[in-house]
Amino acid sequence: MTNSKELKEKIIRELAVKNLANAESVVGIRRDDFTSEDFQEIHWAIHENVKRHINEWRIEEVITFNGHYGGDFYGEMKKIMLLHQSADLSKYDELGSLVTDPRKMIFKETYPVEQWIEVEQALSQSQQQTQIEQPPKSNFPFGGSGGSSGSGKY
Repeated sequence: MTNSKELKEKIIRELAVKNLANAESVVGIRRDDFTSEDFQEIHWAIHENVKRHINEWRIEEVITFNGHYGGDFYGEMKKIMLLHQSADLSKYDELGSLVTDPRKMIFKETYPVEQWIEVEQALSQSQQQTQIEQPPKSNFPFGGSGGSSGSGKY
């Protein structure tokens, strides 16, 4: 833990300029590498980074264990996760567990409740804003309303 403060500062600096999904300093860190205070600061920086890039994230129930082990099927296990749009949900290890990338996949259970609620609210606002910005799509071939053009002939 002697490098806790230096590593924390490196991570926070990188998160200030990069999206979490591309932050190399986050790869391979363990909670045990930091003091409790430093880890909380890193988690807060990650949380703020996710909110800053919220339009690239979604919440989804994901199969974290595909149920296949040793030729037998034990049943799937699902968990709720915060996922970056580039998260790969197709890779499972030899034990049937989802191979996760901590920069792109965050388990709900590891998030403080108050911060998870903030993420849900930010996602909801982002989705509402996207719907407002996009005009309604027409079901008609050339964007028309489907109304008569006058002659009634096609």
